[in-house]
Amino acid sequence: CSLNKQGYIDICGSKEKLTHRLELEQKAVNDLSSRLNAETDKLSKVLKELKEGQEASRTLEEQIKSEQELVKHLKDSLETERINSEELRSKVKELEKEKDEAIKNAIERARLLYTSKVNEEIDKAKREALIELENDCQKRQEQHSSQVSELEAEIKNLRSIHAEAERSRQQVLELTAMLHQQEGVILELRQKKNAVPEHISKMDNSREPSRDACTSPIKSTSDALEDARRECARGYAEKLAILESKHRIELDEMQEKIKDKTVNFFAEEIRKMETKHRAALEQYQSAAGKELYSLQNLIDSKVSEVNSLKQVIQAEKINLKFANTEEQWKAKVESLTKELVTLKSSINKANNSDLQKNINTLSEKLEEKEKQLEEERIRIAELIKNWSKEVQTLRESNAEINKKYQECYTKYKVAKKKILQYKTFTKEKEKHLVNEYNRIKSGYENAISLIQSKMEQVLGSQESVITSKVMDLENQIRILKQKLERLD
Repeated sequence: CSLNKQGYIDICGSKEKLTHRLELEQKAVNDLSSRLNAETDKLSKVLKELKEGQEASRTLEEQIKSEQELVKHLKDSLETERINSEELRSKVKELEKEKDEAIKNAIERARLLYTSKVNEEIDKAKREALIELENDCQKRQEQHSSQVSELEAEIKNLRSIHAEAERSRQQVLELTAMLHQQEGVILELRQKKNAVPEHISKMDNSREPSRDACTSPIKSTSDALEDARRECARGYAEKLAILESKHRIELDEMQEKIKDKTVNFFAEEIRKMETKHRAALEQYQSAAGKELYSLQNLIDSKVSEVNSLKQVIQAEKINLKFANTEEQWKAKVESLTKELVTLKSSINKANNSDLQKNINTLSEKLEEKEKQLEEERIRIAELIKNWSKEVQTLRESNAEINKKYQECYTKYKVAKKKILQYKTFTKEKEKHLVNEYNRIKSGYENAISLIQSKMEQVLGSQESVITSKVMDLENQIRILKQKLERLD
C-alpha cells in the first residue's frame, strides 16, 4: 500500500508536469504560427520592394524614351541646321558621352540597390529567425528551471528560516559596523581638516607681537608669509577634498561589495534551505510509507484477533449449550417441586411450622437460582453484543481499507494509462513540431530562392532591354555621323 501510495504521488506530480509541458508546447506552436505570419509579412514586404524596383525600371524606360525623343529632336535639328555641322558634331559627342555615363550609372545603381536590398532582407530574416529560436530555447529553459525550483521550494520549517535570517542579519550588522568604522575615519579626517585653520590662526597670533616690533621691510616679508600661508591652506584644503573623494569612492565600493556579499549569502542560504526542505520531504515520504506499513500490520493483527474472538464465541456457545441450558434448569426445578410434594406427602404428621419453614427455604433457593440464571443470560447477551459490534467495526474498517486500496489501485491504473497517453501525445507532438519546422524552413528557403531567381530574371531582362536600347542608340548615332560626313 505504501508503494502504491508513493507511486500515486509520483504519478500525480508527473501528470502536472506533463500538463504544464503540453501548455508550453501549445505556446511554442502559437509562437511558430506568429513567426510564420511575421515571415509572410516579410515576404510581402520583399514583393513590394520588387514592385518598386519594377516601377524604377519603368521610370528608366521612360527616361530612355525621353532620350530617344531627344535624339529624334537632334535629327531634326541636324537636318534643319546643316550649316552648323561642326557644333552639332561636338554636341552629339557630348550627348553620347553623357548618355553612356547616365545609362551605366543607372544600371549600376539599379543593380546595387536591388542586390543590397535583397541581401539585407535575407540577412535580416535569417538573423531574426535565429534570435527568435534562441529566445524560445532560453525561455523554455528558464520556465523549466523556475517550475522545478517552485515545485521543490516548499518551505515548511519556519524556525530554520528564522535562524538563517538571524544569521544573515548578524552578518549585515557586522558589515554595517565596518561601514561605521569607515565613517569614523572620515569624521576624524574632517576634524583634522577643521583643526588646520585653527592651528594656522594660532601661529599667526604668536607672530603678531614680533610683527609690531619690526620695520617696514619686515612687513613686506610678513605679507609674503601670509600669501604663503594662504597657499598652504589652499593646498591642505585641496588634499583634504581629494581624501574625502577617495574615501567616498571607497565607501561606495564597500557598499557595493556588501550588497554583493549579502546577495551571495542569501542565495547560498536559499540553496541550503532548498536542500534541507528536499531532505525533509524525503523523510516525510519515508515516514508516511512506514506509517502505512504499520497500519497494514495493525489491520492484519486486528483480523487475527477477530478470528480468535470468533473461535472463543463458538466455544462459549458450545459450553452454554452443554452446561447452562434452560432445559437443565427446568429439570432441576421440576425435581425440586417433586421433592417438595414427596416431603409434603411424607410429612403430613409433622408440625405445620417446620413444613412451612422448609417450603420457604426451598422457594427462596429457587428464586435465587432463577435470578442467577437471568443475570448470566443478560451478561452473556451483553458479551455477545459487544463481540458482534467489535466484529462489525473490524469488518467495516477492513472493508474501507479494501475500498481505499481498490480506489488507489484504479487511480494508479488510470494515471498510468494517462501517462502513457501523454507520452505518446508528446512524442507525436514533438514529431509534428519538427516536421512543421522543417516544412516552414524549406518553404522559407524555397521562397527566398524564388525571390532571388525572380530578381535575377528581372535584372537580366532589364539588362538585356537596356543593352538592346543602347545598341539602337549607337546605331542611330552612327547613322547620324554618316549623314554628317556625307553633308561635309
